[in-house]
Amino acid sequence: KNLTTAEGGAIALNLPAPFDNKSVYNFMRIYALHGQTKDALAKSIERGWKYDVVVPGMKANMTDVLAAIGIVEIGRYNSETLKKLKWVFQKYNELLSKYNWSELPIYEESDRSSAYHIYPLRIKNFTEAQRDSVIQKCQESGVMVNVHFQPLPMFSLYKNLGYNIKDVPVSFRAYSGEISLPVFYDITEEQIKMVVSTLARAIQSI
Repeated sequence: KNLTTAEGGAIALNLPAPFDNKSVYNFMRIYALHGQTKDALAKSIERGWKYDVVVPGMKANMTDVLAAIGIVEIGRYNSETLKKLKWVFQKYNELLSKYNWSELPIYEESDRSSAYHIYPLRIKNFTEAQRDSVIQKCQESGVMVNVHFQPLPMFSLYKNLGYNIKDVPVSFRAYSGEISLPVFYDITEEQIKMVVSTLARAIQSI
């Protein structure tokens, strides 16, 4: 999601070698065009209007304009986007590390690093109700925080399939104290400080 195409992002495939790039492309293209074997351009060629539908695909093809935006974003991703988002994470860590109630997210290890898309702060020893109160207080102060992610057994679809949140206590505990802080390319240091100070006041009041 860090790499925008105006609405949505991009899918990157990491396939084991050897693989046929053309066959993979054709497979993805058919599924993105309602399962049709030809796109609009191919149909416009003389005597090319006939096509087949071979799978129950979906309408998920990208317009040329959005693809152009994506190409520009790819070009600046490593040099600009990723660097800025990493700075945002480092700034949050710097400001939040002084609070004994904060459990900072792990976003770098020796062999891998995060995409710096979501900053999932966890508040130690907080109940779901306390966390929800913090979110409300922050939003009332103009700071839009969020929660990522809710355990699946909390959704009606999965409840109706027989899943029970009591069966996944670790997931529920992780969810109960989690608050996602704002992360976006244009966020400023002053805004980050405001987020942290607003959050700290909300937690202290509870």
